[in-house]
Order: sequence, then C-alpha cells, then structure tokens
Amino acid sequence: MSDPVEELMYIFEDPRPELPDSPLWKKLLRTIPTLKNKETAELLQRRLWTLRSVGTFLKAYSGGLRFVPIIGPTGAFDYDVEFDEMKRKYLAPYATEIAELLRKVNGHE
Repeated sequence: MSDPVEELMYIFEDPRPELPDSPLWKKLLRTIPTLKNKETAELLQRRLWTLRSVGTFLKAYSGGLRFVPIIGPTGAFDYDVEFDEMKRKYLAPYATEIAELLRKVNGHE
C-alpha cells in the first residue's frame, strides 16, 4: 500500500524546473504551508502548482513579484485575457494570502 503523504509530495516541487524562474517557484511552493489557515493553504498549494504546471512565470517588478502567463505552445494560455479570467476566478478570493506569500518569496517578510 502506498503512503498518501508521499503521493502528494509533488505539489511542493516545481513542475517546470526547466524554466529560469524555478528557484522562485520552489520557494513559493514550500512557503504556502506557512499560511495560518491550513484549509486555504491546501487549496492554494493545488491551485498555484496547477498555475505553474500550465505555464506561468513569476516575474519581478518594482512592487515585488507577479504572475505572468506563458503564451503559446509551451503554455496553456493563448491570450492574456484567458489568464486574467483564470486569476480572477481562482486566485482573486485569496489575494491577501497570495500577496503575503509573494512578499515572503521576495524576501520582504
């Protein structure tokens, strides 16, 4: 019989390690469990891992880090609008928690 914990360990690893921002994603995926609300942490772990899997970069800008879609054949998004809709639907309700995580990854907390 397999260990259910071992089966889920993949969601703490970057599914796109070949991309140049992989160190940021590794840190993000390992920081999510530090959220106080464990139910929210579990949900965000899966959603952010999926976001990365389908093709999303973490990009630094003057205010910190933000998610940027990979458009075209190596990403699941054909247009920015698709990505924006997905963010609004699945991530916007957790904007406060995601901002906290991105600050930690960026070394500001």
